[in-house]
Amino acid sequence: MAVPSFTVQMLPMRDIFVVGERRPLNEGAVEILMNSISKIGLQTPITVRVDPSILDPETGEVLGGFAVVAGAHRLEAFRRLGYDRIPAIERDCDEIDARLWEIAENLHRAELTSLERDEQIADWVRLNAKKEEVAQLVPPSGGVQPKDKGFRAAERELGIGRMDASRAVKVASLSEQAKAAAREAGLDDNRTALLRVARADPERQEAVVREIAAEREARKPISPAPVPRNEIESYEQWLTKVVRLFDQAPDEWRERARDHLFPDIPVMDARFG
Repeated sequence: MAVPSFTVQMLPMRDIFVVGERRPLNEGAVEILMNSISKIGLQTPITVRVDPSILDPETGEVLGGFAVVAGAHRLEAFRRLGYDRIPAIERDCDEIDARLWEIAENLHRAELTSLERDEQIADWVRLNAKKEEVAQLVPPSGGVQPKDKGFRAAERELGIGRMDASRAVKVASLSEQAKAAAREAGLDDNRTALLRVARADPERQEAVVREIAAEREARKPISPAPVPRNEIESYEQWLTKVVRLFDQAPDEWRERARDHLFPDIPVMDARFG
């Protein structure tokens, strides 16, 4: 990926837009940035590129402006703090280079799960391969294929080994249902599990996620009962559980329990109480 030229300037907030598919904003990260900016200012400018095709979000008309390449969280923090302008690096690059730059920054700055990281790497390899194809004008007839060049470029420019990049592509190819199931089961930060899922047929991947989650649950050690600090505490804990269970039982069961526990105690009629 060629290093694009850039300039730094103070840009009006109203002219900057977040376009395309991006990771959802992390509210915690935005709040941390707001606190930091309020105290020491913005230490790293956002990165933008000129995009004449940006549409007005209200009218749908072609508006043009600056598209965020990197720094959506910083931009949102500035907006919430009420600033009119923000320091920005304007890069002279096309849409593919902008996305490659954004992914590179995410990989080195953002806190990503294993699944998110692999999706970013796979997207980087795919875009780099696409850029190679565009540069060649025609698909290669032999030799090193664009994807292989993408793996080599990832190793060279991102510092990611080819095996690591290859595994990332496998994980990123999981079905959307399997990815959602992995997030739900808390497996999205377990690359070993994700690679196991990737070896299954797409229609089986979601089920494999459930199987791995069940296996992990079965391996969890059973927590021992808390040791009471004294006999009174132990009795109070037991009594609390008994009363709670008794209160939750149906009326018929409570009557039967009274008869069983206190068979010789007559039930007082409320009319004569």
